[in-house]
Amino acid sequence: MNPNFGDGGAAFPTLGDSFMQTGDGTWHPKSDYGMQGAEGMSLRDYIAIKAMAALIAKIPLFDRHGDYGPKTPTSLDFHQVRRDVSQSAYDYADAMLEQRGVIHAEFPATKQGDE
Repeated sequence: MNPNFGDGGAAFPTLGDSFMQTGDGTWHPKSDYGMQGAEGMSLRDYIAIKAMAALIAKIPLFDRHGDYGPKTPTSLDFHQVRRDVSQSAYDYADAMLEQRGVIHAEFPATKQGDE
């Protein structure tokens, strides 16, 4: 991961504190119960998941017996294929986050009313 761009923040951020319902039916901020930092997956993870789905759809179907695609010689070889695809997905995510940073630097968002 490029340290200059981080993980992109939360993929689905929430506004303010999220709430939970307790046993007595009342609602309380999760932070009251020490449940902070539960933002879910990062934007980097979300992009990598999408990229991985596309990559998997394009690679040949490997199976142990060779009935439906190239026969996988050993489970270690297949494990390496999965690791390579996973790394490629994160490489795509990092490139997208990097480009997002470039675009934000070139075209900063303006507030409404700023001319």
